[in-house]
Amino acid sequence: MVRSSFRLAALLGCCALLSAPAFALDPFTIDTTLDVVSPSALTFNVGISASGDSDSDSDSSPLSGTADVLFSADFEGGNLRITDFEFTGGEIVVDQALNLDFSLGFGLVTIDADGTGFQGVPSTDNPPTTLSIPATPGTLGQFPASDGIITINQGNIHVVVSPLIGSDTIIDLDLSDPGNQIEGTSTSSDPGTVTVTQGAIDTLANTTQYSLTVNLPVEFDSPAIDLDGQGTATVSVSGQFQSVVTDITVDFIPWNGLVGDVNQNGSVGQDDIDAFIDGWRSTNDTPGKLAYMLGDMNFDGITNLHDAFILHEALKGQNLSFQVGGVNIPEPSTMLLGVLGCVALMAVRRR
Repeated sequence: MVRSSFRLAALLGCCALLSAPAFALDPFTIDTTLDVVSPSALTFNVGISASGDSDSDSDSSPLSGTADVLFSADFEGGNLRITDFEFTGGEIVVDQALNLDFSLGFGLVTIDADGTGFQGVPSTDNPPTTLSIPATPGTLGQFPASDGIITINQGNIHVVVSPLIGSDTIIDLDLSDPGNQIEGTSTSSDPGTVTVTQGAIDTLANTTQYSLTVNLPVEFDSPAIDLDGQGTATVSVSGQFQSVVTDITVDFIPWNGLVGDVNQNGSVGQDDIDAFIDGWRSTNDTPGKLAYMLGDMNFDGITNLHDAFILHEALKGQNLSFQVGGVNIPEPSTMLLGVLGCVALMAVRRR
């Protein structure tokens, strides 16, 4: 009985090895819009230097608006993994106008923004091809903060210089003028992050919802801005830009991560062997839980000898044996020798 069972296992293995995997899931892309969320805020620090004197002040403002994100993903290991990430476009609006007052030794200098506030476009200049940590659910993916470009391209900086003697000098810097736009690459030592969080699962529709949160640390200083010969101004920006989207729906259900748990009940045992036998030689076109419950533990689209090896090792790790009909299935290496013997036997018989 043991010998016949071994021959059966070898014959099944032979068929499996001679059959190439019939499944390949291509990476997919999602193009979505991120809403800027609280408590995102940028702090604008403005410094003035004139007539040998200098002073500075700052003001912080909340953000609103949207940004566009395009990312590619696949199902490495039966879980959602983000591979390519590009953060571009959109319009981020500073909600409140900045009113910064400066009192310098040569007179009164007032700097303020007009009623529209400042607007900017955060984007990635050179988006990374792969996040430094694969963004599996609940795991942070990181990218250099220097990939973030902030452009302040609307609004005005209104400067009034009131000297002790003589009339006021009024200077308006129109930031929509390309010559006056303030642009900087974030120099923050903190990385930008992407967090993928798993949400609701619909078992009937075989879908899982995810939320995507992007954090971009912002820290840069503008070059000196000439104040029509009256002095110079610099603008530095620091803060945290955060966006989130929660309506990403993917057509698969993740498995529970326990190797060998074919029936996904949270343990590895004889019932997983039974489930594996039921799914033997089945094919599928979905990663995750449904594939695993068919015995496709390496997610290649077919349940075959490769998966039997995985189950064998998982059972051994639990001090259990791989039994079919009360008969122990041998070690993978022994099984492979049986497969080779099966091939040789079929060749001899054909002669």
